[in-house]
Amino acid sequence: KSFQIKTKLTEFVSMSRSVDWCLQAANLGRNAMLNVRRCVPSDPEVNKKQAWFLDGNGQFRLVSHPARCIVWEGKQIMLTQCRDSMNGGTMHPLVYNELDKSISIVKTETYSLKGEKTDTKYLVGLDPFRAFSRISLYKESDKNPSMYSWTIEYDS
Repeated sequence: KSFQIKTKLTEFVSMSRSVDWCLQAANLGRNAMLNVRRCVPSDPEVNKKQAWFLDGNGQFRLVSHPARCIVWEGKQIMLTQCRDSMNGGTMHPLVYNELDKSISIVKTETYSLKGEKTDTKYLVGLDPFRAFSRISLYKESDKNPSMYSWTIEYDS
């Protein structure tokens, strides 16, 4: 079932009370950045960059281009070729938490000279004062309100 990923960030709502803001691919190419734009489900050209579905591995895929997934690299979130065991990639799917309205990943990182590893949780967010900024990953300890502003709205 397809859906849109929306932000309920108050700073955006105050810009235009009647507008919903959706996660959107900047384009349909490889490594396309993701940002938020006005939701326009009635416009097929815009909607093809805003409609998503979850596959059996928990990856967010673009409905119009199912071979494209939301992936992360470093602290960047982008749209690119889906990574799975079929094409030799490593899967680290994003996870949506309906309770706290977050989208997150857990990365295993080396944190000492001895090579000890720890899991660090990162959440998807954006610069709340730049409505059209690129979506990025933020540490759970960051004080960014956009990290807890996501909702998934399924098509009827």
